[in-house]
Amino acid sequence: MKHHPKDGDTFRTITVRVRVKPSEKTQLETNAAEAGFSLSDWIRLRTIGAAPLIKKPNPDRELLHKLLAELGKQGSNLNQIARHMNGKGENFTVPMKLITQLLHDIKSLTDRLRKTLKHGNQG
Repeated sequence: MKHHPKDGDTFRTITVRVRVKPSEKTQLETNAAEAGFSLSDWIRLRTIGAAPLIKKPNPDRELLHKLLAELGKQGSNLNQIARHMNGKGENFTVPMKLITQLLHDIKSLTDRLRKTLKHGNQG
């Protein structure tokens, strides 16, 4: 006599329906057959436990993205102001050394933020 565990997670009793185009179904069946699996087994193998392609950013990472965008805006604004003031020929000019240093600082911060976002915070 076969023993049936009381654990409801032992048997596959739930059906998950996914809408696909006929051509997509054909491609799925072809991929499964080429891998030597049934369609159901192949889909389970490829999806359950697979990492998502796009991860939802955690709040810290989302904040870093916003900061990176803001730094880009500030750098652009600084560049436009410097061009406007230096191009007018008025008495007041912004020293090119100051503009260069500010743009360098913004680029340095931007590069560090991008590195952190790409590789995670290493410390």
